[in-house]
Amino acid sequence: MNEILTKDSIILNANITSKDECFNFLVKKAIDLNIATDHDELYKSFWIREKEMSTGFTDGIAIPHAKSSCILRPAIIFIKNNTGIQWESLDGKLVNIIISIIVPQNSENDLHLRLLSKLAKKLMDENFRAQISFSNSVNDIYQELSIVLINT
Repeated sequence: MNEILTKDSIILNANITSKDECFNFLVKKAIDLNIATDHDELYKSFWIREKEMSTGFTDGIAIPHAKSSCILRPAIIFIKNNTGIQWESLDGKLVNIIISIIVPQNSENDLHLRLLSKLAKKLMDENFRAQISFSNSVNDIYQELSIVLINT
């Protein structure tokens, strides 16, 4: 399997102002990195999932995810935004860390659910949340997230 997380898929110091702008940013990045092929289909997939239930977690973190036939390979895109984004998170806080899970429609063994479960469990760890929230190093964030993805 191709690597799910790459250093190119970690974006620091973004200036996204809304959830809609975030989804467009994620889609553009996914296409630029050859993760997906169709902007409109992937964008729609993010919104379909978001309308089922908000992907806003707690402590300024959201985990938007999409599953679509236009996705070529599983991937995670990490964004650290300079300001908080209104997201309807579980704790009502603004979001500035986005960890997006993008998987092909035909992914084996519910890959997106395994990734989501591993991330959600790791996000309960205060040290992990602090590392990804306060680090301004692509390498450090890559290392922290890579640990979560081992054996996925």
